[in-house]
Amino acid sequence: MAMSLFRKEAISHQSERLTGPITLAQPLSIKLTALILVSVAIAIITFLFTAEYSRKETVRGFLMPNKGMIKSFATQGGTIDSLLVNEGDVVEKGQALATLIIHQNNADGLSLSSKLQKQLTSQLTLLDEEITQYQTIQIKESQNLASKAIALKSEQVALENQLTLANETLSLLVAQQKDAEKLHNNGVISKFEKENQQQVLLEAKQAKQPD
Repeated sequence: MAMSLFRKEAISHQSERLTGPITLAQPLSIKLTALILVSVAIAIITFLFTAEYSRKETVRGFLMPNKGMIKSFATQGGTIDSLLVNEGDVVEKGQALATLIIHQNNADGLSLSSKLQKQLTSQLTLLDEEITQYQTIQIKESQNLASKAIALKSEQVALENQLTLANETLSLLVAQQKDAEKLHNNGVISKFEKENQQQVLLEAKQAKQPD
């Protein structure tokens, strides 16, 4: 009987297999890194779903105050003299909103606005005086023109009367001249008297002619 090369116990030990789960040993650094990455991922996902954030956008338009009023400041202080807009009016850029009286003092300590007001008052007084004088001159000129018109009318009436009288005189002299011609032809009056009558008629015609 041939003898085996290996012992029976050794062969039986080699044929046996380990049973149960297999656990691989991992270094501590790999576990810690994985845990940190998982925690960061969970934190990012939670932030994306729950956090609030604002986004920046560029738009064209204008801002409208939600309370309906805007504080506007003047470059210099003063007293409001008059408002140029009413409540609810739509204003444009550069539009005047109010008129301000700016109080400034000169080297003597006097208010420039008061000084300017006095100057304007004096100028208005002078203008009123000039207007009054001009109206007075107009009244006098109107009266003079009315007087001249009356005088010219009277002169016109007088000239018309003179013209009427001259026409009547000329008509009378023409009739007398005709009578003188007849009388001369009949030998009643002399040639001298006839020519004298003609001379009177000629002078009357010359007097009627305009200068």
